[in-house]
Amino acid sequence: MRLHKEVANSSQSLTQKRVPRDLMSYISFNNRVLERHDKLIWSKFYNQCKEVILKKYHNLVHQDYIKGLSSLNFKEFEIPSLEYINEKLEKIEWVAVHVDNFIHPRVYAMLLSNSIFPISGHIRKPEHISYSPSPDFIHDVFGHLPTLFNEKFRNFIKSWAKCAARASVSQEDNLALELTLKLIKEKERDLKDLNIIKNLTKELLDVHKASIKNPSELKKLSRMYAWSIEFGIIGNKDEFRVIGAAALTSSEELKLLHDRKTKLKNFDKTTLYKDVNFTNLQPQAFVAKSIRDFYKVLNLV
Repeated sequence: MRLHKEVANSSQSLTQKRVPRDLMSYISFNNRVLERHDKLIWSKFYNQCKEVILKKYHNLVHQDYIKGLSSLNFKEFEIPSLEYINEKLEKIEWVAVHVDNFIHPRVYAMLLSNSIFPISGHIRKPEHISYSPSPDFIHDVFGHLPTLFNEKFRNFIKSWAKCAARASVSQEDNLALELTLKLIKEKERDLKDLNIIKNLTKELLDVHKASIKNPSELKKLSRMYAWSIEFGIIGNKDEFRVIGAAALTSSEELKLLHDRKTKLKNFDKTTLYKDVNFTNLQPQAFVAKSIRDFYKVLNLV
């Protein structure tokens, strides 16, 4: 018990040293109670990652993601603690923190710009093992953290974050976030109301359409983030590798790419104007020749 408290205090001390004071209110210091359900989901996804994502779709996965995952050295029956994660991230001078729920994109960007990665405090439900409608612990830990071990990619993430942290925000941005959170909540309910989902989806689409002509800076950057950091693909339309976290933690997304059912387009300024509904599988994606293409579009904002 004493050792547990010492480790927890060590983690809290590290967080307080690294996190800017004005962002501390968004950080959770509560040690998540890892229930049997969580451990079963972790173990099930671990095996899916090993047998499906890394084996069946091996030729689709970026090699640097595989190297990063190896550096983290996760265990099948052990959900990694924040202390364990930070020991691994220490070599690249990043730190992870827990957050309770979905945080505003600007706050998220401010954390990333300080080499701080926010990790969600919940794990997906069993029925969402192959695709989660919301970012969860598995998405963050299995999807994002391995890519940080690629120096070029993590430098791009920080460059994006610095821009997004000071970007202008519109009322439409906040409304879109509010609707997205409601849609996620409804889709994750045990008894889903399909009419509510349909209406929320339409409202969200209408908000997206309204912002196409004159999107805020944060809106453009959020779209670009989705097509590079979440659903990022590098290569060409015939031969490519996936490096985006959302795609890498969804065997369903990878299957669509493998079966060539995802419409692929070149990564260009179009990504600043193309919205994403994270609660659905993506019918299209954008392929960058290299990370330099990400920077080229970033410089347009």
